[in-house]
Amino acid sequence: MEEETDRKCDGCMLPVSTNLFYYCLESDCHFCLHKNCAKLPRIKQHWFRQSNATLQSAVFLKCCLCNRCCSGFFYNIGGYYNVCIRCAKVPDEDQGHQHFLSFDFKCWERCKGCGAASNGWGALKCRSCKFALDFVCLTLPHSALHKVDQQILYLTYHDDNDYSNHCYCDICERERDPNL
Repeated sequence: MEEETDRKCDGCMLPVSTNLFYYCLESDCHFCLHKNCAKLPRIKQHWFRQSNATLQSAVFLKCCLCNRCCSGFFYNIGGYYNVCIRCAKVPDEDQGHQHFLSFDFKCWERCKGCGAASNGWGALKCRSCKFALDFVCLTLPHSALHKVDQQILYLTYHDDNDYSNHCYCDICERERDPNL
């Protein structure tokens, strides 16, 4: 499996960059899952609506929190809300901010990651400082391998290098605001 660098997990649709994953041994089947995705509970109490969330799969859906179109596994809450795996796992993961971030349904502050206005679903907000992140930025991978760089790039909240004059992100191919 090491020769296949473009393999993606069929659960969360993120690249498989670890040795801990399962895959089908049939030659014409390309199904694979991260170990964490394979062990997701089928039903869990979800923080978003404080009700049971049921693990399901779909070819195509839109997450109600990050507003991304995605496929693979998702949690359905109450038969109405579809939450992608990245957003469903948010409270369990390290959030990267120096203070604890809690979900605020009424947060209308601009996201400090991308500068976008709230999409109406709230955001994760720091009670200690004026820091808020929408689900699009919060669920970005903590590391990425770019096609023209052999080193792994890590997501940071600060700029320790001299690239601050270059306001263009090569990964998402969009302009970035150096003041955020």
